[in-house]
Amino acid sequence: MNDQHPAPREPVIVVGAGPVGCTAALLLADSGIPVTLLERHTQPHPLPRAVHLDDEVARILDRIGVSEGFLARSRPGSGLRLLDARHRVMAEFSRDHRPGVHGFPQANMFHQPDLEELMLAQAERHPLIDFRRGAEVIGLDDDDALGPLAAAPVRVHARIAGHPHAFTGRVVLGCDGAGSTIRTLAGITMDDLGFTERWLVVDIKAET
Repeated sequence: MNDQHPAPREPVIVVGAGPVGCTAALLLADSGIPVTLLERHTQPHPLPRAVHLDDEVARILDRIGVSEGFLARSRPGSGLRLLDARHRVMAEFSRDHRPGVHGFPQANMFHQPDLEELMLAQAERHPLIDFRRGAEVIGLDDDDALGPLAAAPVRVHARIAGHPHAFTGRVVLGCDGAGSTIRTLAGITMDDLGFTERWLVVDIKAET
């Protein structure tokens, strides 16, 4: 917070405390902007989804104060090899383990619950972030009654432990994933190119 950019009266409301929501909340709070962070789940998702990030993303983790913990829990990636059904190499590339121009390895392999644990802890202890777990968003409106997100301030209605709550903010960020409630409430459409595939994801813990 500084004289040129004073904190707004209302906070920014961030819905969804996954990696995107936590990153947005921490970047805003570090810039002196208060944040209300709403997360539907009471506990972090226990299964991995993302497994890799590059050195540019690692710079963002450094900016929000979790790069040291991330590097301790991740490992540099040496590259990737794609095989067809007959185990023939279709494509491959390699990466240098040493820090590159951005100060971090080019490829970093990680367990997403580990990264989320670091980000959530950072958000919970930030003095400008009001973090509410178990907040199921059920409504979105504004003072002028012109429709969702038509004017500030904006109110987000949520249910926490069975009780209704209303949060007022200057801006709402919908960081609540593919089935975004905020996107639906705001009437935002999504173009779907119709690419559907069957996937089998196997996580292996190797004996060392």
